[in-house]
Amino acid sequence: MEDLKKIEKLLDKSKEVFKDCLLENGCLIAAPEHMPYYPKRAANYGYCWPGRDLGFNATGALLLGIDCFKQLTDWVWNRAEGFQKPIKPNPPGLLYRNYHPNGRIYLTALQADQVGTLLWALGEYGKSHTLTKTMEKIVKLSTSALIEIWDNEHFGVTIEDLWEERSTHYTNKTNFAYTLAATSKGLEASTRIFKNQKAKKAASQMKKIILKNGYNTKAKHFACRFEEKSANTRDAVSLDSSILGLVWPYEIVDPKSEGFKNTLIELEEILTDKYGVYRYQYDLYQGEMEENEYLKQGAGAWPLLTFWLAIAFEKSGNHFKARKYYWDTIKHIGKENLIPEQIFPKDEKKIGVKPLLWSHMMFVHATNELGYLKKPLPKK
Repeated sequence: MEDLKKIEKLLDKSKEVFKDCLLENGCLIAAPEHMPYYPKRAANYGYCWPGRDLGFNATGALLLGIDCFKQLTDWVWNRAEGFQKPIKPNPPGLLYRNYHPNGRIYLTALQADQVGTLLWALGEYGKSHTLTKTMEKIVKLSTSALIEIWDNEHFGVTIEDLWEERSTHYTNKTNFAYTLAATSKGLEASTRIFKNQKAKKAASQMKKIILKNGYNTKAKHFACRFEEKSANTRDAVSLDSSILGLVWPYEIVDPKSEGFKNTLIELEEILTDKYGVYRYQYDLYQGEMEENEYLKQGAGAWPLLTFWLAIAFEKSGNHFKARKYYWDTIKHIGKENLIPEQIFPKDEKKIGVKPLLWSHMMFVHATNELGYLKKPLPKK
C-alpha cells in the first residue's frame, strides 16, 4: 500500500538533513555528524565530496525548492585545495577523494567521476538558471582538466573508483565504466554551456568505449572495470551496483537494451536481498567505529542504491519493480525518518552512518522519477 504521508514526512526530513549538512562557509558535508541525532558509534563523516555527493545532493535539493548552487560552487572555487592551484603533476580543475570543511584535502586519490558529476550538475542547473561567473569558471577549468588527463582510450593518470577501493592505472590501460559514464556526461554538459570540440570528442570517445568494450559477453552484464579493448579479461572487475549510473543520470546505455536488461537480471540475482541493494559481493564496510578503528564485519544494503535501482527499473519500463524496490526501502526507514547509509538485519544490532545526505537525496530523485513528487501530497 502506498503511504503518501510517509513520503511527505521523508521529504520534510530530507530538507532538514540537507540544511544541517550545509555549513556557513558553503561546505556541504556528507552527514550531519555534529547533530545530536547522529549515532556515537558511526564513522566520522563530516567531510565533503565536492563532486559526486555535491552533484547528486544539490540537484536533489533543487527538486525540493532549495537552491544552494551559488554557496556550494563558491566553496569549490575559493576553498577546495588543488582546484585553482594544481597539485603537480596534475592540472588545476580536478577533485580528489574528499576534503575537510575548510577546504583542505583529507585524502588525495584522484577521482575523475567527481569532476564529471559536478559538470553534469552544473549542466542540469543551467537548464533553468543562469550560471554565475564562478560556475562558468569551474566549467571551463574542469573541462580543460579532464581533456588534459584523457588519453583517447583511457586516462593517463591513476584514477580511483567511486567506492574508493579500486584504481585504474594508465600502464594497464584500464577503465571504470562508471567513471567514464560520469566524465562523458559531464563533458557533454559542458559543451552545451561553452562550445568545445575537444570536450565533445573526448565525451564521444568515452561513451563509445563503454558501449563497445564494457560489456562482458560471458557474464552477460556491463563490467565495473575493464581493459580498453575488452571486458572479457582476467583484470576485469565484475558487476557492482555503480553500473546503474550508465542509465541514470549519465544516459550512456539504453535502459531498454538487451545488454542492460541482462545486467539488471544479474544485479538482482547477485547484489540484492530483502534489505535492498549492496555495492558488490563480499563488501565488508559497515560504517561503524570501535576504539578508533573501522569495523569490517559485513556491509549492509545501501538505500541510495536501492532507490537508484528503482530509477533504473522505471527507465527500463518495469514500473512494478521500480515501485517494489522504492516502497520496500521506505518500509525499512524508522519513525525518525532518517535514511541511513546502510540497512542491516535487525539481529546484527548495527547502526552505521545515519543519516547520510546522499541517501536522502537519492530518495528525492527516485520520488521525482517515479512521479510521486508531482502528486499533491496531503497537507499537515
